[in-house]
Amino acid sequence: MLKHPRVKFSIAGKLYASFAFIGLIICFIIVFTNHFNKNLRDQSEKSNIAFQNVSNVLELERDFALLHREVEHFVDTGLESTRGSSIARRDAIATSLNALQRQGDMAGQRSFSDFTMAFQAYARQIEPLFALRNARGTLVSTELEPQANRIRQTITGARARASESRDFETATLLGVSQEQFLLARNNVTHYLADLNPERARLAERQIDLFRRNITASMALIKDAELIDMVGLAIKDAEEFRAVLLRLVAAANELGTLVKTQMTENADAASGAAATLRTQQAMIQKDAREAAIGSLAATDRTITMLSFVALFAAAITAWLTARAVAHPVSVMTDVMQRLSGNDFAADVPFTSRKD
Repeated sequence: MLKHPRVKFSIAGKLYASFAFIGLIICFIIVFTNHFNKNLRDQSEKSNIAFQNVSNVLELERDFALLHREVEHFVDTGLESTRGSSIARRDAIATSLNALQRQGDMAGQRSFSDFTMAFQAYARQIEPLFALRNARGTLVSTELEPQANRIRQTITGARARASESRDFETATLLGVSQEQFLLARNNVTHYLADLNPERARLAERQIDLFRRNITASMALIKDAELIDMVGLAIKDAEEFRAVLLRLVAAANELGTLVKTQMTENADAASGAAATLRTQQAMIQKDAREAAIGSLAATDRTITMLSFVALFAAAITAWLTARAVAHPVSVMTDVMQRLSGNDFAADVPFTSRKD
């Protein structure tokens, strides 16, 4: 005789185990999906941040190139409007770069610091550069130009007095000296425009020639007042030459600052920006590839778990069908024996409520 309670318990236990296994798989799929979604969000955010950094660095590069051109333009022209716009652009770049620097520090990315340090080295030289340019302009407006005007007025007055005294030889020699000074003054003007050192050397030689000629003319002069006027012109010419040499020295210092130090720092900042842009592009690419790889791995895992769940559901269905069909089959056999007048047949499952 069958031990039906043991069979019933065994089937029920298998059903419970199958349902528990399916539930476990479903829970694992839910947990894994949530983890995948979080990882995907992290990679997407990382990629978006890197993409935004690339855009920000490109904008900073453009602004930095404009800043460098404005600085060079101010050195050439001395326009206060250019100076103001370059200062404003420098401060705007510094603000944007500080924000990127903080973000880079949190991400542990060294390239942000390299770009920041290169820009700061460049920015620190802007104020001294402007001071040198203003000093050069002040030297021209307060010393060079007044002395040139005094020399011109003195020589003009001396020529007029020599002509009035009918000292035509002295007047002619003063006229030649005046032409020489005008040539020197014109070369100084050209030098201030293009900073060609050859212009400055030519102007210096012409001033020396002017001094020698006008000094030689003093031997011909008999008028004491005229001698004083020529002596004043010689003194002013010496001072003019000294100012010109100071102006050349200031221009050389300014040119050295622009062409060597600032250009080197500008190149270093541009190189650091390019490195930073490349790094952020690589981070963006790696994040995108990681997200794609994670998505593929998740697809494979979910597919595998789905097959396992489907197999477990098939086993559960088979056990459920067996738990229902087996008692019915046994009862059918018993009923057939009873209908055949076999009343000795044992009727099973009498204790079941269904």
